[in-house]
Amino acid sequence: MNTILERTLQLHEHSLRRNAVEASFQPAEGLPNVVGDPSQLIQVFLNLIINAEQAIREVRESGRIQIRAASLSNKVIITIQDDGSGIAPEALAKIFDPFYTTKRPAAARDLG
Repeated sequence: MNTILERTLQLHEHSLRRNAVEASFQPAEGLPNVVGDPSQLIQVFLNLIINAEQAIREVRESGRIQIRAASLSNKVIITIQDDGSGIAPEALAKIFDPFYTTKRPAAARDLG
């Protein structure tokens, strides 16, 4: 899992650097093995990192993303934390709904 998270950060490091977002990763020793497709896991983590980067850029010019790996009771726990705007309380109940987003359509963002 540590290798997958490191690879994910490598894939996105140029964008993070360009947008003044510092990402730190705290790997964990002795993580249990995880059964899963590495490509799909990278995609999931990449989506979370991109979302965190966008949340930061909505409220400030620079920011920080912290990624931690840990194990608990033979389970792997990955934490991705950013210093962006957070989730509005009214959106919390909807965040797992398919296709739910708080982002404006691209055309509306481009117009201001």
